[in-house]
This record gives sequence, structure tokens and C-alpha cells, in this order.
Amino acid sequence: MLPTIGDAFNIPVNRQQWISSSYSIALGSSLLFFGRIADMYPKRLVFICGCIGMVVVGIVIPFSPNEIAFNVLRALQGLCASTMIPSAVGILGLTFVEQRKRQYAFAIYAAGSALGAVTGNVLAGVIDAYLSWKWVFWVIALTGAVDTLVAFFIIPGPIAPIKKLGIDWIKFDNYLILRLAACRSSSG
Repeated sequence: MLPTIGDAFNIPVNRQQWISSSYSIALGSSLLFFGRIADMYPKRLVFICGCIGMVVVGIVIPFSPNEIAFNVLRALQGLCASTMIPSAVGILGLTFVEQRKRQYAFAIYAAGSALGAVTGNVLAGVIDAYLSWKWVFWVIALTGAVDTLVAFFIIPGPIAPIKKLGIDWIKFDNYLILRLAACRSSSG
């Protein structure tokens, strides 16, 4: 799929990796932040907001006018995904209180994540081969819409009142500075 998108935006081969890297970097670097957000606000709300974000970005990405807009939207898609992961783990932890059921739930989540990653890549390749790379993102948006509806009707609301927690912005700033320094040192 990378060469197809690269051809669509005239992206040189040496920059095509940014198509997936912008998503991965945004996802990985914001998991802790959105984990804290999921602790501060209802996990169901955070999860549904992430799903809605994935739907909106998935619809908009194919209409990107250039490479930079495409990469920025991919990073935004990664941010939306990073809101869903910690809130989903938190929802599982709160929903399944019995130890054995909780272990099964986390095992199924872990297996489903790995299986979804592999299946998603294969399905994206098939969709790209027979339709277009644009349809890959529209299918992501469609599945995100289904996820949003299912989450809205299936995930229970907060069981206990949410504790008012704050974010230690000084520690968060230090984290960002260290993260940027690590990225800078690894890039050359």
C-alpha cells in the first residue's frame, strides 16, 4: 500500500515510511498521556471520543491535498487510536471484577489485538489491490462507526464516581522533552 500512496502524492521512496511512521509515533508517544486522561474522565467517554475521531479522520484522509496533510492526518489518526487503547484496557479492568474472568478478558484482548493487526494488514493489501488505497481508510472509518455504535450501547457508564485527578504538567513537559531528545538523537 505504501507505493500506491507514494505514487498518488509523488512521495519519494525514502519518505514513504512516514505514511506509517507518523501514525506509530503519534500513537506510541501519547499512550501515557491518554491513559491519564482515561483515569481522569469516564473511560467510556474517552473510548467513544477516540472512535469518533478515527471515523472522522478515516473519512477525511483520502481527500488529503498533499503529502504533509496526509502525514498530519495519519498522526491525528494515531492520536485517536491512543485514546482508545488505555481506555479499553481500563474498561476491561473495571467490567470484569472476578479474577478469572478478568484474565480471560485480557487474554482475549491481547490475542484480538495481534490478530487484528495481522488481519488488518492483509485486508488493507487486498482492498488496495482490488479497489484503491482510499478505500482502506474508508473501511477503517466504517468499522470505527460500527465500533462507536456498539460501544455506545454495550459499554456501561461509570460505576463509581470519577475521582478528580490532575495532570502534573511539569512532569509531562519533562517527558515530552526527553521524548523529543530521544527522537532527535536516534535520527542522526
